Amino acid sequence: MSTARAALIGAGRSGDQPPFSITVGGGNESEFARIRAGQYQRAAIAEPLNLEGWHLIDELNRARAGQRPSGYLASPILVTQSNAPSGGTFDPPSGYRQNYRRIWHR
Repeated sequence: MSTARAALIGAGRSGDQPPFSITVGGGNESEFARIRAGQYQRAAIAEPLNLEGWHLIDELNRARAGQRPSGYLASPILVTQSNAPSGGTFDPPSGYRQNYRRIWHR
């Protein structure tokens, strides 16, 4: 349980009463569950952690091959009830896996 949620419960606030939390970071399953349920949290600024992992490998491959860095920056997204992932990970449907496989000839 998040510290903020515990404090709000301790203060007698129900999950559908303000104040509401908005978190920043990777986004995780418990955050997404609270957002979907409308309990204590309204949004999260989630980073695409899987995409960032693939990007890290691409940058390492570039460095090993003597190439310049790509300059790519993954964009975070505002996750709300309308677009909260059903699972525990924010993974954008951008086709990045196929793009990296194409770049790596895999």
